[in-house]
Amino acid sequence: MDVPRLSPQELNAFLRQGEPVTLIDARKQEAWAHSDRQLPGALRLEPEHVADALGAIPQRKAIVVYCSCPDEATSAQVAENLRQRNFSNVFALRGGFDGWVRAGLPTEPRSEHRLSGEPSWAPM
Repeated sequence: MDVPRLSPQELNAFLRQGEPVTLIDARKQEAWAHSDRQLPGALRLEPEHVADALGAIPQRKAIVVYCSCPDEATSAQVAENLRQRNFSNVFALRGGFDGWVRAGLPTEPRSEHRLSGEPSWAPM
């Protein structure tokens, strides 16, 4: 998969400039359940439910997907899945959640807002 990557510093610069970005937390269930933190404003998308969430993902914003896998394997897979479904401005976060934390960038308490798996979720 040749999904473009953004470094934590590049993503942080975009966010600080007010660029419209949708952050997708695609950590596998076990990693997500063992963490009480997420990137600010991130929405949860279980990797196996991408097709179920397509209508809830904004298409006019850049999308940055992150996971906690070595070499961003899961986030690249989710990003590629979105790219194949006509989402064009999709990136994987280089180093994933752990890279973001190592860079000393802000996190927030984990949210239960999901793009799939909870029928009551609505875009904010």
